[in-house]
Amino acid sequence: MKKNYTFGQLKFALKQVWEADKLLLVFSIFKNSIEQIFYVFFFVYLTKFIFNCIERNISYKKLFIFLIVACSLHVCVHFICGWYEAYRKVKTPEVYRYIFHKVMDLSDSLELKDFESPDFYDRYTRALDRCVDSAIDLAIKTGVYFGNVVSTIASLVIVVTVDPVFLVFMIVPMIVSLYFGNKNGKCNYDRESAITRDKRVADYVKRVYYEKKYAAEVRLFDINSIMFDKQVEAVDNMEKISLKYRKKSAFYSFLMKSSYSILAGIVAYLYVVFK
Repeated sequence: MKKNYTFGQLKFALKQVWEADKLLLVFSIFKNSIEQIFYVFFFVYLTKFIFNCIERNISYKKLFIFLIVACSLHVCVHFICGWYEAYRKVKTPEVYRYIFHKVMDLSDSLELKDFESPDFYDRYTRALDRCVDSAIDLAIKTGVYFGNVVSTIASLVIVVTVDPVFLVFMIVPMIVSLYFGNKNGKCNYDRESAITRDKRVADYVKRVYYEKKYAAEVRLFDINSIMFDKQVEAVDNMEKISLKYRKKSAFYSFLMKSSYSILAGIVAYLYVVFK
């Protein structure tokens, strides 16, 4: 049930980007997929090919041609990445406008009593803050995920042809990264949920000072000190909550990166040396 719910959220978010700008969605998935796949080709397969050429005394002309093709593809990938970043910066405001208007249209159909519920208003505030960033971010992560799957399969095939023992040094870090990656994602979600109330208070106080309709109240009723105290309290609470969750997130990230560095790096090198 939870997987179906998560998949439904992903499908819905990608649908919003598709309806706002079809090329942006396609390009986001394609760019991030091809980037991950090409890195395996360039840094893994190319290295293996060079060593094979040296061991088998293959002519340098063939190796040189292959290097020219590989480097040309590398340049093309960089051009695609640069063009994508420029296109995304231009089209993101349009996607934001489309999704934000849909949220506003949905808001018109809600009853006033819904906004009087603090829990509902917290969720509504998060929806406004994340409606575009999350949608585009999911499109990018979908491409990265697809590229990682393909590149991982390609890497495993290459590793098996060299030495099946290396599979241990790759699979274990992958499992560790998957486990703690899920924990890290949940930690970030919990952090955003925990700071929503204080963030809403801080944003409200900020609006009081720069919106014209509140200017009279600030000057007539001397609420400046009250608003300032609320702002300081909200910011302090966000700092404490963020620090708590950031420590957990940093610990999970350390475990993920260290598993790759130790098992896929140091231990693998020691295995090769002592073999």
